[in-house]
Amino acid sequence: MQQDLGIWRMVLMCLTAVLSSEIGVNQLNSVTTAAFGENVTLQCFLLEEDNTDPIVWYQQKTGQEPRIMAMTQKSVETSSYYSEFKPPKFTVVKGRGFCHLNISSIEPSDEAMYYCGIRRFEIVFGKGALLSVKGKKLYLLATITFFFLKA
Repeated sequence: MQQDLGIWRMVLMCLTAVLSSEIGVNQLNSVTTAAFGENVTLQCFLLEEDNTDPIVWYQQKTGQEPRIMAMTQKSVETSSYYSEFKPPKFTVVKGRGFCHLNISSIEPSDEAMYYCGIRRFEIVFGKGALLSVKGKKLYLLATITFFFLKA
């Protein structure tokens, strides 16, 4: 009985490894830099074009846990958006073999790692894409200046 459990564990581990290697996502651009106010598209390519499993986007800011932003499926026309990650600022664009994330009017608070993934038995993530915001120091300086002027 104990030997049977060991064999099944081994089979399950091999199956998981095979599934993870064939079913997944590819985020080609590991770093994207955008200026304050610009629009950006973070790309996510599906390794299995005919995938019908849910595709998820997560945002992770430095020192924080990942937060789910959006979830979509090929067979469903609309995407689900969570918390403050709603259109028109955040929009999922999907098609055959891809599921990109558009972010409009980039702000310093958008600087983070963004991960797309496929949710099967577990979530298989891409390598992630760092969004770096240019000119954020000027924006912060303008905000502080405005604060002092208003007071």
